[in-house]
Amino acid sequence: MNGPAFALFGTGVLALACASRVPGGSSAVRTSTRTLPRGTIVYHGTGSDEDFDTLPPPSWVSCSKDVAIWFAKTSDASRARVLIFKTRSSLKLEVLDDLEVFQRRLEELDGQDDIREFAQNFCAQTSRDGWIITHNYGPNQEDILLCDPDVLEYVGSEPVQVGSRSRSFVPPANVRAAAKLGLDLRASVAPSRRGGTSVGLARARDLSSGRPISVSVLKRMKSYFERHQVDVGKPGWSKGHPNWPSKGLQAWLFWGGDPGRAWVKKCLAQAAKGDS
Repeated sequence: MNGPAFALFGTGVLALACASRVPGGSSAVRTSTRTLPRGTIVYHGTGSDEDFDTLPPPSWVSCSKDVAIWFAKTSDASRARVLIFKTRSSLKLEVLDDLEVFQRRLEELDGQDDIREFAQNFCAQTSRDGWIITHNYGPNQEDILLCDPDVLEYVGSEPVQVGSRSRSFVPPANVRAAAKLGLDLRASVAPSRRGGTSVGLARARDLSSGRPISVSVLKRMKSYFERHQVDVGKPGWSKGHPNWPSKGLQAWLFWGGDPGRAWVKKCLAQAAKGDS
């Protein structure tokens, strides 16, 4: 996939449990180790105009073709397709059992707004072949990060049909304002206090500029709000607190804040009914 959605982008045999530290932070994130057997088929979704049969390190794949198709469809390109690979050997992957802790740690990293930089840091410090996040996009729809994609053998590709009339919604003024406020607050604080990921920043720029948002992205926004509802109202959320604006508040605003959550709910309801 062309970048994580949490572009944290396989199934395997569960091996022994362990605890490892996510690079850039001091909090231990519980992981277990899985083995991806030799010959396992994995998929990578892309919309690139260039032809390629190898992936740059690090890269994301999935054992679920549906995940790859989803990324191919959201690439906004005419050559949406799924690349198919198989593993040349068995791979040891760290399983991130607590996605919420992992995401929070990522958001707290100083100066690592780009998920690829975060992944490179992880790969430089781990003895494993990469990581896997189980059920990241739904049941049995996992993400796999591979530190060295040369472990993959190219099998072929399949085109993905992208509807020419895919539905999209234009962010209203209050959603645009919330996203812009998030960007402004982030710019006003020291680098060590800046929140958000590369994905969140990209979302804020799209929303604040009024760019039409597809149904697939709206679903991702819904998922974000559901995961981070627990952060609402924590210290640093309200003006006057010494930690205001907190990283959590900045990130929440990047996705449109409370107006964005209400707007996403309304749009998805309309899309489900087929309203114009």
